[in-house]
Amino acid sequence: MTRVAAVDGVLEQANGFYEREVGALGLFRDLGDRYKEAEILTHLGDTYQAAGKTENAQTAWLEALEILSDFGTATPSWCGPGSGPSR
Repeated sequence: MTRVAAVDGVLEQANGFYEREVGALGLFRDLGDRYKEAEILTHLGDTYQAAGKTENAQTAWLEALEILSDFGTATPSWCGPGSGPSR
């Protein structure tokens, strides 16, 4: 496998993950599940950061943080080291 083919495969896989996350976000918003919405937004923020889209990442993380603050927490169980914005 050439490097170009390998990179194309990784990008295709990453795009698939992104599309599933966006789909899940819409589903949880439709269902009114704010906690899961925040979880997906955190994952999207991580994905954006990995893709070098810092502004998109910060927007997603801030939206997740706003939702979580409604629950009285900004550190849910699924938000481990490396998740969300680093300070």
